[in-house]
Amino acid sequence: GMAAEGFDVVSLMFTLHYFFKDVSTLNGLLRNLSESLKVGGYFVGCCFDGEKVVSLLHDVPTGGTKRGTEGSSDLWTITKQYEESMVVLPGDETGLGKAIDVGFISIGESYTEYLVHWDYFVRRMSDIGMELLNAEELVTLGLQSIL
Repeated sequence: GMAAEGFDVVSLMFTLHYFFKDVSTLNGLLRNLSESLKVGGYFVGCCFDGEKVVSLLHDVPTGGTKRGTEGSSDLWTITKQYEESMVVLPGDETGLGKAIDVGFISIGESYTEYLVHWDYFVRRMSDIGMELLNAEELVTLGLQSIL
């Protein structure tokens, strides 16, 4: 079929976090990437920084919400659904399944997302032979270095 030779680019914009529900789901993503992305291809994705979200919600009880407001309107909300005692997102499989409910005014309702520990994700990607681009490689592609 169309994917027999693999893809040059795989993109998961604003959906990457769903694969951090549990080990099985993350392993499925990694298997799919290793089978569908060409050697030398690019994976592109985005999600919240799980460690920064945990820091933001450190003083919020489970079920509590942080809000970004303009006047009396909520522009965004993040509701803590993981255990109140967690003050650092674990950088291993015990950090999977840590849920938040996220709402944006432009979407109109809340959706459950899972926190992503960046270093854990990078390590798991390296298990299947994928690595981050370095600053020079980003410049070569016309992208500003964010490293």
